[in-house]
Amino acid sequence: KRAKGDEHFMRVIQSVGVMLLALSSVVACSEDGQKQQSGRDVQEIASLGEPLCVEQKLSATASASSTENANFPASLAVDGNATTRWSSAFADPQWIQLDFGARRQISRVVLSWEAAASKSYSLGASDSATGPFTTIYSDINADGGVDSIAGLNAQARYLRITSTARLTPYGNSLFEFEAY
Repeated sequence: KRAKGDEHFMRVIQSVGVMLLALSSVVACSEDGQKQQSGRDVQEIASLGEPLCVEQKLSATASASSTENANFPASLAVDGNATTRWSSAFADPQWIQLDFGARRQISRVVLSWEAAASKSYSLGASDSATGPFTTIYSDINADGGVDSIAGLNAQARYLRITSTARLTPYGNSLFEFEAY
């Protein structure tokens, strides 16, 4: 049997947990909104009066090396709808890229794969749509599902996933391609 104080204590613990979760994505920012890699904790940053930023999803347009057909364009990987998807031709290699419209700081990428996922892929960053792309992450043993790739530190206008091998005989298929 729970005492009345136990319920209040549990609500306080839950509130503190939510606040800590929210603070975990707050970092120091420069005047132009770019993240600073300071290695300091939030309390220290706040005590110095430095501006704080909350990680934000970057808006982008998408293009790709191919599509399975007109029903699965690259734009569906950035539409915010987890039930629509981009699907490539049934061949290797394939790519899909984001255009942020201007150079942006990239700290995290989330890939929500459909069952037809990439087995081996890399993330590349560039200031030109045609490259060259600098590899900022790679996975040669991917298994589909949701890949949340944190700890990135890149600045670029374009972000490209290049798949060199598929898990299935079908194309690469992404429900969502998100950058933060």
